[in-house]
Amino acid sequence: MKTPCCIGLLSLALASLLLALPAQAARLALVIGNDSYQQVSTLKNAGNDAKLMASALRSAGFDVSDHFNLDRNRLYEAIDGFQKRLGKGDEVVFYFSGHGVQVENDPMLLPTDIQANDEKKLRREALPLLYVQDALKDARVSLLVIDACRDNPFPKQGTRTIGDTRGLRPPDVVKGQAIILSAGRNQKALDSVPGEPGQRNGLFTHEFVRVMRTPGLDVRSALVKVRDDVEDKAARVNHEQRPSLMDDMRGNFYLQASIKPEPTPDRLNPGSEGLNLNDLKKEDDNKKGWAQWQTKMKADHAQANGISDTALRAKALERFLDAYKQDNPWSSEDDTLRSKASSNLQSLRAQGQQTQNNVQPGQAFKDCADCPELVVIPAGSFEMGSNDGDDGEKPTHRVNIRSFALGKYEVTQGQWKAVMGSNPSYFSKCGDNCPVEQVSWNDIQQYIQKLNQKTDQNYRLPSEAEWEFAARAGSSTKWSFGSDQGQLGQHAWYYSNSGSNTHPVGQKQANAFGLYDMHGNVREWVQDWYHANYSGAPSDGSAWESGGEQKSRVLRSGSWGSFPAYLRSAIRDRFTPGSRNDYLGFRLARTAP
Repeated sequence: MKTPCCIGLLSLALASLLLALPAQAARLALVIGNDSYQQVSTLKNAGNDAKLMASALRSAGFDVSDHFNLDRNRLYEAIDGFQKRLGKGDEVVFYFSGHGVQVENDPMLLPTDIQANDEKKLRREALPLLYVQDALKDARVSLLVIDACRDNPFPKQGTRTIGDTRGLRPPDVVKGQAIILSAGRNQKALDSVPGEPGQRNGLFTHEFVRVMRTPGLDVRSALVKVRDDVEDKAARVNHEQRPSLMDDMRGNFYLQASIKPEPTPDRLNPGSEGLNLNDLKKEDDNKKGWAQWQTKMKADHAQANGISDTALRAKALERFLDAYKQDNPWSSEDDTLRSKASSNLQSLRAQGQQTQNNVQPGQAFKDCADCPELVVIPAGSFEMGSNDGDDGEKPTHRVNIRSFALGKYEVTQGQWKAVMGSNPSYFSKCGDNCPVEQVSWNDIQQYIQKLNQKTDQNYRLPSEAEWEFAARAGSSTKWSFGSDQGQLGQHAWYYSNSGSNTHPVGQKQANAFGLYDMHGNVREWVQDWYHANYSGAPSDGSAWESGGEQKSRVLRSGSWGSFPAYLRSAIRDRFTPGSRNDYLGFRLARTAP
């Protein structure tokens, strides 16, 4: 007899296709709440927030270690002791509520006995967030939740304030980790929930716990919802608070543990020794569980086949087959259902391959209804850079480009909402066909990951070389249409004709490759790390992700507020990956069909 494994009930809802948890993965959490500080101001609700978080994590299936009012020695001991418990397959949450101070590029968490009177002592006495990140780096996935964005607790020392008075800044994120701060830079986290008198918790933790209790919500979706809900509720009392989110997780996990059917013991085979009444009862329970599973699989199979978009239907069937790979020992229907799904999937793949093989350079195509429309860019070579600009555009150098596909338009607000479920744009009233903006490079990576899961494609940001090759579209002049500034208004939205806002994509003339808004509307993120000049740049069109300062990502093009010189094909700039502004957007690339 075949023995079924523990299998969770998987949802094929297109917005969130669940991934199976690794077997034997431990769910561990470390919660710290500091509010009774000895030398600096005490906090109202930090301890209450930590208690609420610890309770919620325990209810969600985490093994929680919680600590309160830790001095420096005990704070480090808690981190070091927790690190010793971690394994490579574990799923980990770290939560800290208390005072935090920014010292240059380092967010610092404060123990209750902090007595620093200058930044040198502060570095010795506080706990760098990087120390925590390093302690958790061996876990499969870890989430750091930091509710420490309050006022700087240190008084001025003469004319100088210890630490940055503007709150914690988003740190660099370690591979496999995500970090959410309770407020953005220059913002203060509310210590209570608007409209709820007597509330004993801060807004951020209150909303975090409320969202994490949603069944079936993956952690990335949960974090985005927390960010949006906190911002919305703070705005109701005219307060600006938007949590900062940094994500470099690999895979995914769920804050709320899913319910799984009880495994069937090997002894349930009637020929086994030791069969007893308790085993028979378990067998009956598992028969019922598998009957429910069978019903669920039939419904999911029907749902997958009911999807109209070919690429999405194929993706749904792949997930269905992966989830339904175990045999039901009480039913013979499994093979028939799997065979139907496998046959349908093979047919869909053949249709998709035939469609892709017919796409030629210059032609546009879409992978799904909500996907950006892409144009196949032909292979070629060009002279990258310019001698007319600053040193960042030099030296000019020959680059060879392979054929690839690039967004015909900048990614729109409607396309972003279809994948992410929310709209971060400042110019949201412009409409769904306007470019999405106020998105950071890090935000875009989350969008790309979700879109790739949805379509089974490999979307990405273009390299800097690919972007300039596509923007020039065979030209070597200032702009793709030539060097006559008088024609710029026919091709771009910029400071003299935009009215200081974005406009729907595709309203101006396209360049020779059929691409719109390459010279304006919003500036566009690309994949590369910023380098001060092109000395040593790749010549094959690939993204330049080695060397350099590796602190800033490259931006190309100008925006609705740019002067003509900043719309040239060769113009380049840089921002840190977490930066957001109302003139920052992007377009997508992928391998040509």
